[in-house]
Amino acid sequence: MNYKIYFLTFLISLCSTIVAFSSDTSKNEDHPYLYQDFLEKNNTALNIKNYDKIIKDSIKHPEFFRKFIFRKMEEYLNKDLTDMARSSLDDDINQLIALYELPKGEHFLHDSWIQYKNWTQAEKELKLETDALIRGEKTSDLKQESLILHCLENYQKINDTMGIFNAKLSLLNNNISNNYSPDINSQIKELEDFADKEGLTSEKIQILPLKALSHLYKGEFNNTLEQLEIAQQEAEKTGNPLNKARIDLQKGNIFSKTGYYDDAQKSFESALNTFKYLGSGEEQATIFISLGNLMLRKNNPNGALDYFENAQSIYKNIDDLSGQSKVLNNLGVTYDGVKKPEDAKKSFESSLEIAKKLNDSRQISETANNLGNFYLKNNQIDKAIESYKQSISSSKKLESNETEIQALHNLGLAYYFSSKKQEAISSISESLALSRRSGQDHDAMESSFVLGKIFIEDKNPEKAKTFLDISLENARKLGNTKKIEDIDKILKEIEKPQK
Repeated sequence: MNYKIYFLTFLISLCSTIVAFSSDTSKNEDHPYLYQDFLEKNNTALNIKNYDKIIKDSIKHPEFFRKFIFRKMEEYLNKDLTDMARSSLDDDINQLIALYELPKGEHFLHDSWIQYKNWTQAEKELKLETDALIRGEKTSDLKQESLILHCLENYQKINDTMGIFNAKLSLLNNNISNNYSPDINSQIKELEDFADKEGLTSEKIQILPLKALSHLYKGEFNNTLEQLEIAQQEAEKTGNPLNKARIDLQKGNIFSKTGYYDDAQKSFESALNTFKYLGSGEEQATIFISLGNLMLRKNNPNGALDYFENAQSIYKNIDDLSGQSKVLNNLGVTYDGVKKPEDAKKSFESSLEIAKKLNDSRQISETANNLGNFYLKNNQIDKAIESYKQSISSSKKLESNETEIQALHNLGLAYYFSSKKQEAISSISESLALSRRSGQDHDAMESSFVLGKIFIEDKNPEKAKTFLDISLENARKLGNTKKIEDIDKILKEIEKPQK
């Protein structure tokens, strides 16, 4: 049994679901919310009509000022405003837009503001509800693609240009990440043309990293790096630090996925420093999570704890329950790695509790899968099976099947270690079929490898060879030399003439 547990621990380490984005790992106390400072100062200035003060701040922080105007425009849509407050806010917004756009000769905010004011009350409520939905403030059992299309349809109903762009950007990102369409390049071109037509110069920069991602998912790593360099140059031309930070964040994610961990850390830290300056708390938390995951990949769980705790502190500060659930899941994985089982279990259970309250199927599936791994490593097989089944059930509500693939694989391991070999083969085979259909080469490599090992144990070398050949094919595709060596060694053994 000790051998089995050792083998199990190795396999599970490959199948945990960790949510996927400064060298200073302090609690981020040095002005963590500069944007909040900007809001407070300029709200005060606005109350006394001190537009000179606002002009000075807008020159220093144009990205804050644009965000400030959009915030005021959303406030105007609130049905609870009194007529007097609405009239005063209308005057203020007109003044703010003039301050922002006249010197630049722009008109996008002015045109949007006319739309905002002409909407019916139902249209205003639809705008606020859809903004909250696409930002993730509300969750839904709708599959991800269906959710974005629903938001896009709402924005098109009210002709909300910025909303349409954001929804199309999310849809493009989703399509690239899940490999849905072979025609990604035409989708990218269509969105760029839309941005040009509507004068969304700053927002267009956000499309560039997606070009890099499209190359990455096609296995064109050199083209990925080249496209990231182009994106970096274009971002720097705008003079807007927010654009550069977004590119740095994307670079970090790509380097992390491809094993260039030192380059990933530099990119994440560069983005983090910019987001600290911009006072963007949520983005800082996202990077802390990415850095924590990076530390786990570098086998530094104590370093990961620091980053995840920083992220959790920010999410609690801004009362973001979804973010808290995400980090608690990651903390559970990390506590498990540093041999703190009680803390790990508590973190997983808290993450699940919040995710269920929010009806967040994605987080339920990811956390339940990790909780299953925790139970399995601690030889609580029945609880592990229950958790994996919960993960699979929630995963089926999502467009992405990544967690379903992992949970099916892990469920098969749980059956195997409870001596239910046929159930194990069935579950892992289902995981393999799903991973091969969706192009998840790493998962296909691992599931076929385990099936090969099971059939060797079952003294069925022909079936074992079939699955090991599949694993070898995927290992070569991924360039995984260690796995190739392991499979070659096993194949030579089973191909030896029997004495």
